[in-house]
Amino acid sequence: MLAIYRILKKIDFKYLLISGYLLIFLLLLIIIAIFTYDGIHSLIPLTINIIYFISSYIKNPWALRFFMIVCATLWGLYNFFVHAYIVIIGNVIEIISAIISLVRFKNDNKSK
Repeated sequence: MLAIYRILKKIDFKYLLISGYLLIFLLLLIIIAIFTYDGIHSLIPLTINIIYFISSYIKNPWALRFFMIVCATLWGLYNFFVHAYIVIIGNVIEIISAIISLVRFKNDNKSK
């Protein structure tokens, strides 16, 4: 819990732009989720889409890479629940790629 707090503390949410498109998209996702609800595991793709869309409005590149890791992890969890084991390999590759990108981004900022 403390680790999540520290990560969220690094994210500068003042760059989060709330627009009509964001609100409409979130509202549509929630409405669709209500009609397509098929157990708790059906909410994972909804959560992932919300995180992806909100992270695209954050102008902080570090936060975008972090949320990419979060979403890839959630997709891996969802793929495990629906028994799509081969797709988990792609999720692991995506997570590794995002971690490498995050480390490179952090090292580039230190050198500046």
